[in-house]
Amino acid sequence: MNLNTALELHSRNLERQRQSPWGTLRTTVTLPSGRKLSLPSWLASDGDVLELANEADRGDPGARQAWRQLLAFSDVEAYCRLCVTIRDKRGRQRRLIPNRPQQRFLATLERMRLAGKPLRVVLLKARQWGGSTITQAYCSWLQTQRMRGSHLAVVAYTATQARWIRGMHTLIIRQYPEDIARLTIRQYERDPNLHYIPERDCIIGVGSVHKPDAVRSFTFRFLHLSEVGLWPEKITVSGSALAQALIGTVPQEEMTLVVLESTARGGGTYFHEQWQRATRGESGYVPIFVPWWEVEEYAFTLDRDELEHVARTLDAQEEQLLHLGATLNHIVWRRAKKAEMSREIDFAHEYPATPEEAFASSGRPVFDIFAVQMQREHIREPERGFLRARGIKGADALKDVRLEIHPEGELWVWRRPGDRLGGLLKPGEQVAHRYAIFVDPGGRTDDADWWVATVVDRAWLLFDAPVEVVARWRAHTRPDLGAWTAAQLGRWYQNALLAIEVNRFRHRPDWEPEWSLAVLDEIRDHYSNLYIRQDLEKAGVPLLQRIGFLTTRHTKAQLISTLMRHLEEGTFVEHDSRALDEMLAYEYQGHGEMGAPPGLHDDIVISTAGALWLSDHMPPPVLTSESSGKQAVLASPFAVR
Repeated sequence: MNLNTALELHSRNLERQRQSPWGTLRTTVTLPSGRKLSLPSWLASDGDVLELANEADRGDPGARQAWRQLLAFSDVEAYCRLCVTIRDKRGRQRRLIPNRPQQRFLATLERMRLAGKPLRVVLLKARQWGGSTITQAYCSWLQTQRMRGSHLAVVAYTATQARWIRGMHTLIIRQYPEDIARLTIRQYERDPNLHYIPERDCIIGVGSVHKPDAVRSFTFRFLHLSEVGLWPEKITVSGSALAQALIGTVPQEEMTLVVLESTARGGGTYFHEQWQRATRGESGYVPIFVPWWEVEEYAFTLDRDELEHVARTLDAQEEQLLHLGATLNHIVWRRAKKAEMSREIDFAHEYPATPEEAFASSGRPVFDIFAVQMQREHIREPERGFLRARGIKGADALKDVRLEIHPEGELWVWRRPGDRLGGLLKPGEQVAHRYAIFVDPGGRTDDADWWVATVVDRAWLLFDAPVEVVARWRAHTRPDLGAWTAAQLGRWYQNALLAIEVNRFRHRPDWEPEWSLAVLDEIRDHYSNLYIRQDLEKAGVPLLQRIGFLTTRHTKAQLISTLMRHLEEGTFVEHDSRALDEMLAYEYQGHGEMGAPPGLHDDIVISTAGALWLSDHMPPPVLTSESSGKQAVLASPFAVR
């Protein structure tokens, strides 16, 4: 990046940060005294309102009280300044002055409220900018100003968090300004987890994920689920089941609120799934994430010469931060903060710049976070469907294989077999050794590992371009049906070289109903391009015992190293966000082991790494004519013959 581009991005980002998060929701008016007021736009256009503001500005006591009451009712930002008392990090009591991230949160909720929509937010927290605090402040505004008889439920991860939230509401009511309203708060029917504001006839109920009973007894219009990403998934306590049950009790109508709030704890959790659904626009929830540079204190003051020096010395990650919205002042602060840390990766964990960084493994990630994030630019929606053929097993399973489109299909396709790569391949040209497929077997139940088959297109190598993941199948199914589906996928992709990981078939007959290697023996009678392990050709070892990929600590390290290299060198293209989420969570686990954190999956990681490893070890792709293409494909030195 040249100097001028860096300085232009810096100036653009500075200007954006000076703009109000409220946009057109707020307007600045000037009173006759010269005093400027920022008001909700609908309020600023009312002549009677402005006359009352003018009288209050002149010092009329009655007008001043009426003005404060009007602001508390009409303007949630003013309500925070006038009515919400908090304790700061030093334990001192003060009124809440919303910072920029908090204003953005309030503006998001107000846009939904003014549009008459149910208020639904997924809040991904990073640094401590007061996300939980502003959520409670908004709930307090709804309960004490906007609606009578409307109850709030807050369910936290631990009982300590629940008590802290209960204490926040108690402090707000006890310090409530009497000229705006006289409010009291007390226990409801001697239950320490239920508090009652009699003047508003409303209840504030708090509970923890382990003891949520206090919030099950009423119909709540407002629901705040705190630290959902930490909620456990066990037989005795299912965080996702509890969350869904509680959300189901809130009416789907205007002036109701549900906030799912949490720090990230890796991908694949219930919270992560809700975040993804919100970002895809599938749930009615609005996703909110605050990157570290939106927190005001994370920047240094620089003069012009210092700005130019920073602009000339940017690395690739810093250039990306400029494009995302950081300024050069933020980048200098980041350099200083990183210098305090023993590992560079720690900064991304503590100060994430994107939701993807926030959801990355909180332990020791195997893959470079920046390299994984660079793949986000390739994410796109697939065709989805199921493979169909004349049968599901045996010879008929590999006849007339076709894709049946279905919105819930387990097969995701980004490029169909024989694709011309945007015209790079001419009509009549075929590519031998084009496709590689690696299968990581799974189970048949919902809590088992997934069956995953990843298809890599190697035709791009003919044009010095990265190989591409063009399809992925992911499902829970029987072992025999899973293997036959993989063979169908290989047949559809022009008899691709197909490698099936066989550890579970050979060594864990109790993992699924016992079936040994019989299905592979049957498949090889009908599908010739199965991967065999050349290095195990020893006297007396039957061919059947060498079909498929055998995963050991050594070969697993080879697979992961292959994926790591392709990521860092940019030599493959991934379109599937699920794959990137797994890569971000994949971590070192001690004693030389690698894997997904507890409760998450790494099946796509292994399947992708295996497909890339297979691609690296196949003969180079070769252009052929249609008549000779099939013979060339079947001539792979790996193939069963």
